[in-house]
Amino acid sequence: MKAINRRESVKLWAILNGKYDEYVRVYASKNSPLRNYWENVIEPEVQRFCGSAWGENPRLPIHPIGRALMTRNGYI
Repeated sequence: MKAINRRESVKLWAILNGKYDEYVRVYASKNSPLRNYWENVIEPEVQRFCGSAWGENPRLPIHPIGRALMTRNGYI
């Protein structure tokens, strides 16, 4: 389950930062030239942003990404 939550965290981080289109292009193709960049640079950045919540459900308001998205959209 943690792997699913980690991938979801990266996806929601991409949405939060306006990079969802790039995220889809990168992970839709195994041979994307940006895949290494996302795996080696972006994913560790998301992990740092999440802190101890890395691997937990990012859709909850107690998760840093969930809180950021909900705050941005006016839910909390």
